[in-house]
Amino acid sequence: MTALAHEGDRDAHDMPGLDEVLWWAWQAMELPEGYRAEIVEGFIEVSPTGRRRHSVLANRLRRALDVHLAGSGHAASRT
Repeated sequence: MTALAHEGDRDAHDMPGLDEVLWWAWQAMELPEGYRAEIVEGFIEVSPTGRRRHSVLANRLRRALDVHLAGSGHAASRT
């Protein structure tokens, strides 16, 4: 019996949901070095990871925003 013939025998409650199928697919992915996969709004998105220069600039921007927003009520609280 083929897999298609079996599918007709399954109840709807036996079928995995989209979230579960996406999770299984994401876990099974073997990405080349320098790439990452994320589940975003029901899709698996593959993108290159940022380089060191990107993280340096992002951290510089975050520190500048921390200083600018300090005491304004909009800054993230540190725990």
